[in-house]
Amino acid sequence: YFLFTSLDPGVQPNTAAEVIAEDDVPPDWDGAGGDGVVNLADLIAFISWWPVEEDTAGCLEVIDYYIVLRDTHPDSIGMEDSLAATADTFYADGTAAIGNTSINHYYAIVAVDEGGNKSSPSGVVGEFDKNLTNVK
Repeated sequence: YFLFTSLDPGVQPNTAAEVIAEDDVPPDWDGAGGDGVVNLADLIAFISWWPVEEDTAGCLEVIDYYIVLRDTHPDSIGMEDSLAATADTFYADGTAAIGNTSINHYYAIVAVDEGGNKSSPSGVVGEFDKNLTNVK
């Protein structure tokens, strides 16, 4: 919001009024410096990403929260795959399927600003579990 003082002759001088500016510019994921990273430890996938700091118009942006998306197919990840929302720039996924070699998880992040505008999804990152066989 903005505060201003009216210089209109019909308005008392130095009277402040509040004007609410509508924010309809979505956050710019491309300005965040890259996509996320997934690290696995103790059957938990730790996803982290750079904060989004600009909107698509190049102005400073305040992010309210991030939506973590997850799917088992990297090409079909979308908002219907919402796993969680967080104000942090990391998330720990301890889903029972982590560590299951028949299922791989793919993640993308969507930034949501204080006006409720959503960025396009980040690039997709994933965790891949593989069976290792000892060969003698």
